[in-house]
Amino acid sequence: MKAVVLAAGFGKRLHPLTVNRPKHVLPLAGKPLVARIVDSVIEAGVDEVGVLVGYRSELIAEALKTFEQGRLKYIEQKEIAGTGAALRDCSEFLAGEKHFLVVYGDLTVDAHVLKQLLSYFVDGGFDGAVAAVMLEGSESYGVVEMREGLLVRVREKERLSGPVNAGIYVLDGSVFDALSEVKLSPRGEIELTDALNILASWGKRIGVKIFDRGWWFDVGRPTDYLAANQTYLRKFFNQHVVVEGSVSLGCGVSLKGPIYLGPGVTVERLCSIEGPTMVCGKTTIKEGTVVKGSVILENCLIGPRSRVVNSIVCENSVFSEGLEVLGEGFPAYVCEPGYEAAGRVKVG
Repeated sequence: MKAVVLAAGFGKRLHPLTVNRPKHVLPLAGKPLVARIVDSVIEAGVDEVGVLVGYRSELIAEALKTFEQGRLKYIEQKEIAGTGAALRDCSEFLAGEKHFLVVYGDLTVDAHVLKQLLSYFVDGGFDGAVAAVMLEGSESYGVVEMREGLLVRVREKERLSGPVNAGIYVLDGSVFDALSEVKLSPRGEIELTDALNILASWGKRIGVKIFDRGWWFDVGRPTDYLAANQTYLRKFFNQHVVVEGSVSLGCGVSLKGPIYLGPGVTVERLCSIEGPTMVCGKTTIKEGTVVKGSVILENCLIGPRSRVVNSIVCENSVFSEGLEVLGEGFPAYVCEPGYEAAGRVKVG
């Protein structure tokens, strides 16, 4: 069986986190998001994975370099024109497949969920299957309308109650016939959900498998990214402190997990770090600083006697005399990559 992971977009809604990289390689609990997706897809029993790439494709390849390359194929995106156009670019890779798995590359994915969806598809004798999660009344996602467990249509960007489209599908070659019938959406794109609606109108039996949403995040905004990290740090590490590579800890440092510390991290004396927190490689946290529930990306300097809560500090940022996040919002503070502050900064 083959799968495709659609990982070619820019991630504009995640700005400023995506100034220097695609959203798909942002770390999730210490590992690139796209690598966690491919891990789950392979664990679910897929033999070969096609990864659709576009913006900064070399960073996607770098994030996936530890995988057996014979199992991966990189597919260049021809045009940026929506999820339907993205899947259409994968048609040659998927040619001849009886059915295949499609996963959006900006989601958190669980191998157990994928196995359940595949079993549901096979046991039900469906023509296709859609994963949905219970997330009531959000106009940010497509609400799945169904009858007797079968897809009727996906209603995009409408404030309706019901399970929402999770961006994970089991499909067959008929989806490419449906895509040839799809018209441009109001935002000028070819939407995969429009193709699903066409398949349902043709009488194709597209089963809808509904899951609880605890595992699922659409990593589309900084809020979602921070929440996903907090959830998956707890999921993967429980209350543990996970250290990757060489890390320097000063005297009197307090660590309360779940915490991920990347290679080359330095935490100076009398600092307190409380999870769920991820501190990425080559970052230095100066003495007397408190960090709680936050993501600090690579190569940052957090000055002495700082207080950072529910925040995202992007890579290469320097707070030479400290950062004091006073608010308790979510996220309470997000700074752009390479931000430099010579004096103490108070926010919130």
